[in-house]
Amino acid sequence: MGKVIFIIFVQALVLQTAASASSSSISGSTHATTPKPYRTVCYPPLGCFSNRPPFHNAGGSVPASPESLNVGLRLYTRANRASYESLDYKTTNSRRFSNQRDTKIIVHGFANSGDTEWVVKMKDALLSEGDYNVIVVDWHSGAGFPFYEHATANIRVVAAEIKVLLEGYERKGLNLTTVHFIGHSLGAHLSGNAGSMLGSRIGRISGLDPAGPNFENTPDVVRLDKGDAQFVDALHTNGAYLSLISGGFGIHKSVGLVDFFVNGGQHQPGCRDSVIGKKRFLSSLGHQVSCSHGRVHEIYIESIKSRCSFLSYPCKSYEEFQKGNCLTCSNGGCSSAGYFANKHPSTGGKYLMTNDHAPFCGNHFDVYVKGHEDAPSRTDGTIYVALVGTQGETNYTRVTIKNRYLNGSIVTDNLVLFNKDVGEVQSIRVKYVKDPGFFAHGKNNHVISAVHLKSGINSKSYTTCVSRFELQTGVARTIPVRLVSRSRSANCEVPAYFG
Repeated sequence: MGKVIFIIFVQALVLQTAASASSSSISGSTHATTPKPYRTVCYPPLGCFSNRPPFHNAGGSVPASPESLNVGLRLYTRANRASYESLDYKTTNSRRFSNQRDTKIIVHGFANSGDTEWVVKMKDALLSEGDYNVIVVDWHSGAGFPFYEHATANIRVVAAEIKVLLEGYERKGLNLTTVHFIGHSLGAHLSGNAGSMLGSRIGRISGLDPAGPNFENTPDVVRLDKGDAQFVDALHTNGAYLSLISGGFGIHKSVGLVDFFVNGGQHQPGCRDSVIGKKRFLSSLGHQVSCSHGRVHEIYIESIKSRCSFLSYPCKSYEEFQKGNCLTCSNGGCSSAGYFANKHPSTGGKYLMTNDHAPFCGNHFDVYVKGHEDAPSRTDGTIYVALVGTQGETNYTRVTIKNRYLNGSIVTDNLVLFNKDVGEVQSIRVKYVKDPGFFAHGKNNHVISAVHLKSGINSKSYTTCVSRFELQTGVARTIPVRLVSRSRSANCEVPAYFG
């Protein structure tokens, strides 16, 4: 355990040092350390690489040679899922690569390899989804802990190797628009460099929480950006300011044609990302810098395999989204985060929530609960709601702050995520649970007057109508709901937003 704590602490310290150095060198801070001399290295036929601006984001490092990087280009196909063919960027002599198949290229990030668990799972998910050439780029020799600055520099040589490889297959008939890069962290920027080197003719690049340290304030040519391919989508899960406290290791700014800010794009539910105080996740994070930074793997893999669409909404900010103000897909503004994002024409920033464990995908609803005048003057407790519809029912979801102060005049209006689509909502199950704390004012009952719902799937609104619903702690009460459009009677008045 002590060894794992030390590894995580040093990983974070390495990245924080990298971020600080990058920020200082890019901004020209007078507090920066003495810069390393400018150097240029040449590796025919890949080209020459300098640490001069704008490529001065690696602390003065220049890329290592292809021989020392020893990049593995592993080709898998449906017929050969478990065994790969090693490709050589200098030749196109392959027994398995086919120009008739679309090509998926998986690129890992810092301190990972081609054998890292998420890479293997993504390869298998892709081959189950379609008959593809799946190339796993194993550049672990150039991405090894703790040399983050060197890894930052090395992405350019690895990208050049992939460029030469694909140009060779292009001369033999490969259509570059059928090539799709999927890169995590540093691998996202590596993919962007490869796309840029290929004249942005690549079909698609998916950036999975692109790395922030050394890239947050750099020009487009240095990092992944929307011009690196015909379609660039990015998922942000850990784009907080980097520190030992926040544990944010992804880039915070928009870099794609469409950017998905998952749960706001900074921290993920169920994760405790700060290095100091990590307990729940220590045993599983020896190969990860941050739980939230790695959550993006799980979400993307689920998006390949799941029927759930990871529906995402345009909004001015995550704060506005959480208020339920953006649950509309009018004018084609919504998209699907993850693998099928390219099926939607919508661009710009999108927001979505996920569950804190797999399955992560769910369905957004704005849930409005109004207290009743007969409710106790004060009770501390929590209200949960489950949906019942034509296609089944959901799990219970908390719709109020846990163990909050409740009374007859309090109205709660929160955006929540239910675990499945139930079709047309027919009723709800409401459960009140009192706060059992010794000093809490939890009563055995609570009374509400109405529950209103708005679906993020189809913008339909439902209401229980206004009445008196007494809830006993721990006991679920089933209440029928109606479509708001069919409920225009005196006792079915609802807030204007739900109309």
